[in-house]
Amino acid sequence: MNANDPLTELKDIHLPEAVSWWPPAMGWWLLLALGLSLFIVCIWWWQRRRKSNAYRRQALQELSKIYSHWLQNNDSYYFIHNVQLLLRRSALTAYPAQDIPALNGDRWAAWLQSSLPTSSAGADFTALGSGLYKAKQNTDNIQTLHQDCRLWLEKHRPKKSRFSND
Repeated sequence: MNANDPLTELKDIHLPEAVSWWPPAMGWWLLLALGLSLFIVCIWWWQRRRKSNAYRRQALQELSKIYSHWLQNNDSYYFIHNVQLLLRRSALTAYPAQDIPALNGDRWAAWLQSSLPTSSAGADFTALGSGLYKAKQNTDNIQTLHQDCRLWLEKHRPKKSRFSND
């Protein structure tokens, strides 16, 4: 045994090499697959929803054109007639299984009201039922009808039955 200091014979501590980030662990691969799947499903859902609401965007644009024509010419018959046609086309697109063409007058106005969510209960479509037969509509009535029609086009929701194939 040597009387020298035994600590001088010790070698320095060697740290292990740093863990490489590549290749990632299996959990990261699963997380990546889940994230990509979720992204693809979201894109698919968004495209499907956009396609199913295309009629709404077109109807809202047409409603704006009808309203601007009314603002320029103050022709209430033109406004009510064309809004009536526009809402019927939109209703036939949104509710193909219902008998929309058979509805007229107060039944048509009540059906429009019933197809809105309960939070939008303030809309009044009675001017559509009898407005074509009045000589002249009040300006406030036309503006209110325009707002109500816009509300219907934006907010109506087809009621889905549990037993329907839609």
